[in-house]
Amino acid sequence: MNLSGLDIRKQKYRLRKKSSERRAALHAANSAAGSAGLARVAMSVLPLTNGKHIAGFCSIRSEIETTPLLTALHELKIRIALPVVIAAGLPLIFREWIAGEPLKSGLHGTRHPGSGSNKIEPDLVLVPLLAFDSQGGRLGYGAGYYDRTLHELKKKRAGVLAVGVAYDDQQVEEVPTGAKDSRLDAVITDRRLVVCGDSWPIGQSL
Repeated sequence: MNLSGLDIRKQKYRLRKKSSERRAALHAANSAAGSAGLARVAMSVLPLTNGKHIAGFCSIRSEIETTPLLTALHELKIRIALPVVIAAGLPLIFREWIAGEPLKSGLHGTRHPGSGSNKIEPDLVLVPLLAFDSQGGRLGYGAGYYDRTLHELKKKRAGVLAVGVAYDDQQVEEVPTGAKDSRLDAVITDRRLVVCGDSWPIGQSL
């Protein structure tokens, strides 16, 4: 479907409002079960290898809670990083997270390790979202932080994977996407793995 930039923005605006309300309802009804399900599914499907780095995030608003998953990964000695918002219009950077260490408050309600933590370029990025489709389309909040970041990471190094995390019922038939939108390689929900392209390393490690 050929859509103008204005058409895409209008469609995203309408879908963003609807998806935000849907996710809030899912979170209110399923927060504990959803976070436990996400951790269980992720730990069974993520390609984990010592020495590789995974970028997670501290959940905000009604995002599915990632703490159980990040804790489980940390216990396996997987190196975890969290995103830092530097400024509007810039890609994110990632700093290493150590369980139990205090986090700093960042822009837009985010939390992240302080400047003394190691800066890391991740091999796999867990990405928050409002809605997703089976082709890897992702609807975010509209600021473009993850789109810029994923474009930058994948341009610099082959094999970087972008993996959405969500409640299963956040899936929609189609997310309107433009040239600047970065597609996901897979989505992990509280119920299953959704593979969105041929880059997912089935049966392989990172």
